[in-house]
Amino acid sequence: ATLVASLLHTTADKVADLAEVVWDKTSGVPFYVTQMIYSLYSEMHLDFSPNDFSWHYDVAKIAKMTRVGGNDMLSHSLHSLEPERLRVLSLAACIGQTFNLETLAVIADKTEVEASALLLPTVWRGFVQETSSALRHTHEGGEATQDSAEPEALAKSYCFVHDKVYEACYALL
Repeated sequence: ATLVASLLHTTADKVADLAEVVWDKTSGVPFYVTQMIYSLYSEMHLDFSPNDFSWHYDVAKIAKMTRVGGNDMLSHSLHSLEPERLRVLSLAACIGQTFNLETLAVIADKTEVEASALLLPTVWRGFVQETSSALRHTHEGGEATQDSAEPEALAKSYCFVHDKVYEACYALL
């Protein structure tokens, strides 16, 4: 319940019933838990109400959903990406478990800025993560800002977060 609560920025007791169903369907694998919560939200089975600052869902309906194996859930999540992002991920998998932006940009026939822009949502979705960067931050009013239009500000290398993600992206070729 703690992971689900953390993902939804709430307390475990408020989502205990949802966490139990998610645990059952994902066997508690953190990557799959995260992907399932994202899928439930994007498919509108999970809704946040700003009026009462709480999450709304039909736990019985979610429980009746077909149990999806981890690989099926991963495939579904990957195929929900735009085709060009999926293409860039599969090209990244050709490079290896870890890859750098410069090489990816060359084989994808993109600039580094374009390749980085295509990868960013895959970082947010938890498919890849930055492993090194040359981020330049300035502090204005106490907040860090980033000029993403400058190549020097882009993450320079990435890795797939899990072997299964890497394998699934490689299999897309």
